[in-house]
Order: sequence, then C-alpha cells, then structure tokens
Amino acid sequence: MKPSKLNEKICKLIEARLADEYKAFYTYQAIANYCKGVGYEKASDFFTNESNDELVHARKLMTFLTDWNDITRYAGYRKAET
Repeated sequence: MKPSKLNEKICKLIEARLADEYKAFYTYQAIANYCKGVGYEKASDFFTNESNDELVHARKLMTFLTDWNDITRYAGYRKAET
C-alpha cells in the first residue's frame, strides 16, 4: 500500500533539488539576456532553451511532491517587501 505522504527528509532533499533547478533557470536566463544584448542571437536562443528546460524540471519536481500530498516550500522564495 502506498503511503499518503513522503517522509519529511525525502521532501527536503527533493526541495533542495527544486531550488537548484530554479537557480539554473535564473542563471541560464541571465546568460541568454546578456547574449541577446550583445548581439549573439544563436547563443541567446540556446541559453533561453536551456532556461526553459530547467523550468520543466522544476515543474516535474513540484508535481511529484504535490502528488504525494506535499505542498512545496521553496527555500529560495523571498517575500516581497511592502
């Protein structure tokens, strides 16, 4: 019988990988933006695609956690200041 929720330790490990995926997304997107700004269109396209792939990976991890009844608590999230 499948447990209704993953072990907390496993959730934290997966959430750490989720943070890695978001960091990679932002890094690739920053590189893509730089490349576009200096006229390297093909390089910009390449890094934009890499950035998009990282979001796909992040969504898969979030879906996996949600399917196991874990509401993802992304550690890198910062509350907006008001």
